[in-house]
Amino acid sequence: MSTVVTSNISDGTDTVGTEYVVNGSAKCFWRTSGGYTGLPSSLNVSSLVDNGVGNYDITTTNAFVSSSDMTNISGVSSSAARIHGSIVSSASVIACRVFDSGGTAANTNSTGAIFGELA
Repeated sequence: MSTVVTSNISDGTDTVGTEYVVNGSAKCFWRTSGGYTGLPSSLNVSSLVDNGVGNYDITTTNAFVSSSDMTNISGVSSSAARIHGSIVSSASVIACRVFDSGGTAANTNSTGAIFGELA
């Protein structure tokens, strides 16, 4: 494997320091469809498991360094729902809980992203 070392990346118009690309980019992203039966779009996700209403697990393709690195989980949905996430069992499984605006578990479209260091 080759290594390229550079301090900036440019598209010809804008330039950004490589530390923002390496350290500041989402390392995992997903968008679910209502019943958590599929992933219309994702990055670094190998599977989604539906555990019940508003309860699903995401398994990443590439694990993070540790579960403590995966603390910045956020998301939104199409119906003003709230998404809550936490790491369970390993640095590659994210437990997601989705609630409607009233605080009741709900199967609704949701999106999430995780920032952290990949293993």
